[in-house]
This record gives sequence, C-alpha cells and structure tokens, in this order.
Amino acid sequence: MGHPKVDSTVAAVVTCEEDRRFLSDTLSAVLSQSVLPGTVVIADCSSATSPPVTSEFDGPRTSPGGEDSASHQALGRVGGVLVRIVSVAGAESFADAVSRALKHAGLGPTVSALWLLHDDSRPVGPRCLERLLDARCNTPGVGIIGAKQLSWDGTLLHEVGYYAHGHRCETLVIDGERDQEQYDDRQDVFAVSLAGALVPLSTLTRFGGIDPWFGTFGESFDFCRRICRGGGRALIVPRAAVAHRRARFEGLRSRSGMPLEDARETRATMAWLVAEQRYRYTDIPLAWWPLVWLLGLPASIVHAIVCLVGKCPYEAWCRLRLPWMVWASPGRAVAARRRLRRHARLPLSRLPMLVVDRRQMARWRDRRTAYGMQNGPAVVG
Repeated sequence: MGHPKVDSTVAAVVTCEEDRRFLSDTLSAVLSQSVLPGTVVIADCSSATSPPVTSEFDGPRTSPGGEDSASHQALGRVGGVLVRIVSVAGAESFADAVSRALKHAGLGPTVSALWLLHDDSRPVGPRCLERLLDARCNTPGVGIIGAKQLSWDGTLLHEVGYYAHGHRCETLVIDGERDQEQYDDRQDVFAVSLAGALVPLSTLTRFGGIDPWFGTFGESFDFCRRICRGGGRALIVPRAAVAHRRARFEGLRSRSGMPLEDARETRATMAWLVAEQRYRYTDIPLAWWPLVWLLGLPASIVHAIVCLVGKCPYEAWCRLRLPWMVWASPGRAVAARRRLRRHARLPLSRLPMLVVDRRQMARWRDRRTAYGMQNGPAVVG
C-alpha cells in the first residue's frame, strides 16, 4: 500500500466502554487504511475521560473539492489526522454515544460523512473505508452504506445486509458459515448494520437521525427502514468488511460494559427481544397496538414453554416479561411510530427487491437446519 491519503470529509466515530480488549486492534485497523478519515473521534462510554483529549499526527490530506477527490487520487495540502477522545458516559445505546460524541467533538465544516465503528468492529484489510467511499461516489444520493459483518478472525459470516420480512428484518445468511464471497453480489438491501457503516450527515438530517430508544440491537433497523421507505437507498458493500466480535451480543461483555471471561449467552437476550418487539409495534398502525398486545400474552406463554422444553430458562423468563415491556416507555413508542409515518412515503409493496417472501424464508430455514445438523451450533466470534 502506498502512502495513505487523508479525506477531511470523513470523521470516524469509534465507541468504547470499560472493556478495552478489542479497542487497540480496531484503532490500528482504522489508522492503517489506504484512505484515512480526517478526524477520529473516540467516544468513551466509561467515566475515564474528562475533559476531552485531542491529538494529531501528520499525513497528506485529500482536497475535498478537488477534481480528483472522488477517486481519492489527488493530494491536497499536507495536514494531519485529528484524534479526539470525548466522554459520553451514560449513553443508552451505540447511536446515543455517537450523537453525544458529535456534540463534544466540534467537527469541522468539511466533514460530510461519518464512519461508525464499535470498539469490537475492526475493519478488515486496508481498503475498507476506500471501498465505502468509492460506493458513495458511484451511487449519488445513497442514504447509508454498510459493510459485510465477519467473525473476529475474518473468516466466518455474520450478515451481509438485511431484507424486510413481515415486521422483521432477515439477513438470509447462516450465522457462522464460511465466507466464500457467496453473497458478494448483494447491493441494495433494506437494512445494514451501523457497525462499519458510512453515513452522510445529510442522511441524518433528512431522516430525523438515529433513534436510541430502539437500543443497539434495533436502531439500525429503524433508521434504515425510514431511509428505504422514505425514498432513499441502503447499500451493502461486501468487499468492505468488518470483523465484529459482538462482545455484548455474545455474552463477553456485561450490560454495564465490563469484560466477562466466560461467554454468557443469556446476557443480551432481553435487549434483543425488546428491540424486535419495538420494531414490530412501530411497524404497524397505532390502532392495532391493543389487539397485538392481547394476542401477545398467550403467545409469550407458548414461547416460554418451548424455551423451557429446550432447556433455556432465562429466555423463557424473558418471553414471559416481554409483553409487559411495551408499557415501559409508551411516549417514545408513539413518537417513533409518528416519525416513521412522517418519513415513510413508500409501502413495502413498492420495494419488492428489498423484501423476502415465504419461499425464500423457507429455503433459508432449511439451509440453516441442514447446516446445524452438519456442523453443530453456528460458530461465532
């Protein structure tokens, strides 16, 4: 790789917590890109950073308005990559941490896009950001650009974008299958993960920002839903990948952000189920909510029994609690629904390429069952 260029129009935002086991690898990968972001903001969700810390190292900077800036070939004035560490203690989700960090970071007027990363989502290879930027240049008006999600060693798949199915988002990828570029022809999807995503600031303004009420496991689905149904595009770039350890999802990190030595699969169950429920409710008209809630009571009991039979007592307890979580924050639920109504001009029937049907879902479930029988539980990490 030649001497890296610096694009002052991009600011990378990396969130971190008390658990710093993966942060150094992620930052090393960010600062080893062929195109470096002009600013790197480290959003510290712990209470260790106060006041903000600023550092800078030299490197060539691309001219944001130059004739060759789209292809990242022209070198502008020599400048540096600005690194800022800001405290976002108390953030309730990934998006909330990013939002708080931007208020303290004081980004310059040249910044027009954010590259969002968790501390445990390491860019794979030196051209990850470059490929995301190329996709942005080649796809005018794109709302959000996501990266392929891989295991921490970069060999196994987590997901390659999501499609809409009913009131859910489905990836149609078997979590843990080996990455053989079998999904690299995907482009337009209904949703992408925020980890590793390139988000133009204009998208945040146009679609009302990312709602932290959905939590880290659901806010990308809601945000991308507003983009796609509002006439924008969610693009996946499979050649740009991040190795995502998913520490909290896989039980390697506590709810408070502390490291756990032994994976505890139950740790994120409640948060994941609540995120799915909030997405489902806000995807249907308000008038239907009471009926959906009433139907959800017996359904929660059935799901709990199934979980108990499958020797998953914690998930059974979560299933029984789930319907009552609807009433935890009704005001924010109504606000989220109204925000969707305000931006969603297109029904899913107008977006057939972003929706999977029952036949596709059945085929995916068959593949997943066959994979599980041949390989055991999906390998993650």
